[in-house]
Amino acid sequence: MSIEPEYPAALPLLATIYRFGPEELQNHSAARQRFNKAAELGYLSSLPIIGAMCHDGLGGDPDHAVAAKWFEIAANEDDPYSQNAYGEWLGC
Repeated sequence: MSIEPEYPAALPLLATIYRFGPEELQNHSAARQRFNKAAELGYLSSLPIIGAMCHDGLGGDPDHAVAAKWFEIAANEDDPYSQNAYGEWLGC
């Protein structure tokens, strides 16, 4: 069985495996790339995860401005984790 990695519905699922799956399948760079694409396509569940990965530098360099962007979008969609993270970024 193979998974088309760019199929929109597969992006967050494959990213989750790369981020949180068994150690031998973890690939933070691939996870970050796919969570980012899924977030750009509007998969709301991807927003806080890509925000955290950008903030912590998992799968690439830390990028707090990009993390804040994703946290802000998710916070406006009533995601409590993102509301807290975005509030911390703002210094509230």
